[in-house]
Amino acid sequence: MPEQTTPPPNPTRAQQIFKDASEEQKKLIKDILAEERKVMHKERRPNIHQNIYDHVKRLIR
Repeated sequence: MPEQTTPPPNPTRAQQIFKDASEEQKKLIKDILAEERKVMHKERRPNIHQNIYDHVKRLIR
C-alpha cells in the first residue's frame, strides 16, 4: 500500500498566490496547465500557442 503524504503545513508562495487569485484567473491557469499537460504526455500539439493565446484573450475581453 502506498504511503499517504500530507501537504506541507504552510502553502508555498505559488499556492498562496493561486489561492488568492480571482475565480477567472484560477480558471485561466487551470486551462493553460491542461494544454501544457497534453504536451507533456507527448501528444502532438502544433497549435498549443494559439490555444493558450485564446484562453488569455477570453479572460481579457
